[in-house]
Parts: sequence; C-alpha cells; structure tokens
Amino acid sequence: MKALVIFEKTVARAAEAVAQGLKEAGMEFDSVDASAAPATEAYSLVFIGASAGMTGVGKEAAALLGKNNWAGKSVALFFVVDSFGKKALESAAVGLAARGAFVKGTIGLRRGGFLGLGALLEIELARAQAFGERTANSVRGIRVRKAQEKARIRFYKK
Repeated sequence: MKALVIFEKTVARAAEAVAQGLKEAGMEFDSVDASAAPATEAYSLVFIGASAGMTGVGKEAAALLGKNNWAGKSVALFFVVDSFGKKALESAAVGLAARGAFVKGTIGLRRGGFLGLGALLEIELARAQAFGERTANSVRGIRVRKAQEKARIRFYKK
C-alpha cells in the first residue's frame, strides 16, 4: 500500500506533519504540490490538503477535487480553516463521497492569531501528524488499542 499527500503551498507545514504521521505508521508515501496535478491511480490512499475559508477551498484544490476520478479511492482531507472553512471541508467530503470516493477521515486545522490569520499552532501540527498515522492504520486494518489495567494484573480472572 502506498499513500499520496497532495497539498496547496499554503498548507505545506500541515502536509509535512501528515507525512510524518504516515512515516510513524510505517506506510510508504509520496508528497506532491497540488499545482503539479499528480495522477492518483497508483495510490491506495490519497490525502488532500488545502486552505478553506468563507469563499470555499483554494483554486488548486478545487481543480484537483473536480478533475480526478475518485470512484473507489480512499481519500482523507486535511484543511487549514478559518471560522467559515469548516463548511467547505464538509462540502468537499460530501462531494467526494457522491463521486464514489471512500472518505476515510477529515480534519480542520486552525491557525493561531487574530481571526485565525497567524501560523499553525504546534498543537494543530501534532493533531495533523496523529491524523495521518491514525488514517494510515485504519486503511490497513491495524487497530491500536490502549492497554487495559486488568492486562497488567497477573492472574486476573473475570
């Protein structure tokens, strides 16, 4: 299995964090700028990163979402959103699902600063990394479970 991380230049730091999560999960991946218009046929999982606001998603991401054949493809969306961008994220996920894609997850990352105009906060980058790792594990059927206390106790019987 191989993953592809496609992103707009404005969300490059978030894309790096998602890619780091894929690396932690042990999944092979390629990371490409959306302006390169990559083909997605060779990949079992595609992450799409874009910025989203009141006017919707960026031009590069909108073109990418509209032109590729997403039928049967596993897709995950990570958007850097402002206070109005969450609706664009939901709309993109619904649109991809309507075109036959299997949307494996979405995450909206918020910028810091006044009105969300600053840089991505470290906590948001950590969330993006965890999103990449969790989604990769989910697609491969790997379940990571938290250890239970009773497993630590020797000779525990129910």
